[in-house]
Amino acid sequence: MKPSFRIKAGLRPGAPAGPGGEYTGVFVEDYEYVEGLGDLDATNGRFGITAEYPEGTYYYVISDGFPYIPRAFQGTPDASFFRHGPGLRRGPRPGFHPFPPPHPSHRGGPPPFGQPAR
Repeated sequence: MKPSFRIKAGLRPGAPAGPGGEYTGVFVEDYEYVEGLGDLDATNGRFGITAEYPEGTYYYVISDGFPYIPRAFQGTPDASFFRHGPGLRRGPRPGFHPFPPPHPSHRGGPPPFGQPAR
């Protein structure tokens, strides 16, 4: 499947609005969507028939060209995405820590710049 994006022609805006120079593909903003250029739409998806959906379904594609992975979504989510089960609480569970504890050699924070680890 071929994405429908291409590198823009011309020059990027210069400072302060942008980095200036030619559009090379280094920045996300270097690309533009061109309807019909490839097989995929602006969200890197398409409607097609699959083994699971012989009548067809909309699906997203990971591609080997920009944007590689979908960066946005199409449509309206199914109502099941908004369900909340019984007893579902908001926030982290008791005892949950988003980061692992520090390594014993780093207790009290990292060493001062230029100093070896303790």
